[in-house]
Amino acid sequence: MIKVFVDVDGTMHSTEVSADTHEWLRNGAYLRNRPIGLYLERVVREYGALTEENILKFMDEKWVL
Repeated sequence: MIKVFVDVDGTMHSTEVSADTHEWLRNGAYLRNRPIGLYLERVVREYGALTEENILKFMDEKWVL
């Protein structure tokens, strides 16, 4: 498990994700030339909590390659 975290409006949000989820997140951010934190912040803002389930949901719903 890999710990990811992001500060949203002064509040720190964190969760642990599987190595596969982290790799998909890292690669997707790289392909879009954006930092991972940008996407983690969007997950918190759109789904209310930073969880692996919400990260996967965000990638499924919002990411188009």
